[in-house]
Amino acid sequence: MEANTTLQAENASLRKDIDRLKADLETVRSDFAVLGRDAAAAARSGAAEAKQRIMEGAKAAAAKGKQSLDAVEGEIVEHPLLAVGVALAVGVLVGVAVGRRR
Repeated sequence: MEANTTLQAENASLRKDIDRLKADLETVRSDFAVLGRDAAAAARSGAAEAKQRIMEGAKAAAAKGKQSLDAVEGEIVEHPLLAVGVALAVGVLVGVAVGRRR
């Protein structure tokens, strides 16, 4: 009888331990789910910030390119003969360089 009582007590203790383990595993699962959602949100936020920085950089580069183009156009308007001479010289240099490659 005493062995039966001891066995029942150990069985009850084991069930309690299993129930606690189940509860702990559920807590871990829940924590991982929250961690996954937080990581995904952080990744989305980081991607949005990176996209914003890229867009700002592209806008700045476009503005600088427009300024450079306007400056070149201004120089061409002010000195049209010089612009034609420079274009001719560049064309000759490119022609010579291409001719040497063959």
